[in-house]
Amino acid sequence: MAETLSTQELSQLSPLEWVMPRSFISQILCFPSTNPRIYEVLRDGLAGTLADVPYLASRIVARTHPKGSVALSSPCDSLGDLFRVNDLATTVDYNDLKARGFQPSLFDGLDLFSADLNPARDGNDTASDICSMRIAVNCRSRYNPPLPKNYLGAAFGVSLVTAKKVDLMDIGRSSGETYSISAIANVAAAIRQSVNVIDEDKMNTIVNHLSAQEDVTGLKLCEQPASVSIVSWADEGVYELDWGIELGHCEVVRLPTFKTKRYPVVFPRLPNGDLEVLVSFDPELLNRWRAVHSVSPWKA
Repeated sequence: MAETLSTQELSQLSPLEWVMPRSFISQILCFPSTNPRIYEVLRDGLAGTLADVPYLASRIVARTHPKGSVALSSPCDSLGDLFRVNDLATTVDYNDLKARGFQPSLFDGLDLFSADLNPARDGNDTASDICSMRIAVNCRSRYNPPLPKNYLGAAFGVSLVTAKKVDLMDIGRSSGETYSISAIANVAAAIRQSVNVIDEDKMNTIVNHLSAQEDVTGLKLCEQPASVSIVSWADEGVYELDWGIELGHCEVVRLPTFKTKRYPVVFPRLPNGDLEVLVSFDPELLNRWRAVHSVSPWKA
């Protein structure tokens, strides 16, 4: 983190941003284009974005009060700092990726970005009959009136979902026409109940609480004992975007590395409304799944 600057030099952030994870989330957007102007179009597009949203070129800096809070510096990164080209044409065959269904493991080892160094906990305790997981809840539509679409600040809360292990095991053991409707309904109801906890009053309470603190360094987004966290990009409208005649529409979204265990990741909703969910398994569990279902769980 950069050294603390005076308040006059900073762009202030809301109290929610003070406790947000301070990390980059990398995605790979795949386009079936060979247009020679791709790099130029992307560079010019980024330049236009920086002109409209200049603080994307800012850096996170410490505020003097309250302790642990942060703000944005004045824009300091150049276009060259933010846009880089790495030509993998000799090592990656796009048609091969597509023919194999853009299988997540095919993107492992590309080393396009910094690796995600935060492995998932082993969790999921056999002595307990309850499983818990953290889930981020988009609260933009939960305000009255809703937050404007051009509001770019943090606008989500984190809720703790608890579900019965027996229901999760029933779902995991079932396949095809044998899915346990009651187990699915119980888990779905638990998730919906947890999501509905995050409303305008709850978020206002959180923001007011953060604003009143002298030190936010020890505060967390949610109760921490959860064994699983879900990351969802379902509402990220990637596939609807038209990137122009040079690129067209994105064909698939993937991650740059799969070297460590990951929490479940929900990818952006596909044009037909379906969702892709990426999870990782221990080899023993993976082999057991294949033995029962005769298929890899990544395309189950």
